[in-house]
Parts: sequence; C-alpha cells; structure tokens
Amino acid sequence: MGGPSPNASRDLNDGDVLWLVAKVSNFRLRPDHWEALTLEAATDKLLAARTVRKQEFEEVLREKLEPMRKMP
Repeated sequence: MGGPSPNASRDLNDGDVLWLVAKVSNFRLRPDHWEALTLEAATDKLLAARTVRKQEFEEVLREKLEPMRKMP
C-alpha cells in the first residue's frame, strides 16, 4: 500500500473501507496500522496495484526475509 495515507481518517462513515495493514517481523505478521478510507480512495489504491505472478512474489518475499534468517 505504500504506507499510511497522508490524510487517512480514523472516523468511520457509511461506505468507508477499513484497511488493516500488517508488517513482517521475525517471520510473523504483526499489526502495523489501520486506516479508514472512503470507497473511492480505497478503489484508487487497489487500481494502482499491479498484478504479479506467484513465483515473482515468492522470490521477492524470500529476498526480503533473507536478512532475518541470518539474525541470531
């Protein structure tokens, strides 16, 4: 998602979408932040994403996790 939205709201209104964002820490998903966005803003974020193949996703994930594997 590119991090928290600069103008994300913490108030929920009718039609808002609640994003629960996690981060990887010690090979586990941990809560990072949440934000409530209008349906339009949430749609913009989803449409801005690009589709990746499963193999490409797994390779990038392994690369990012490799430094953690070397930790004591």
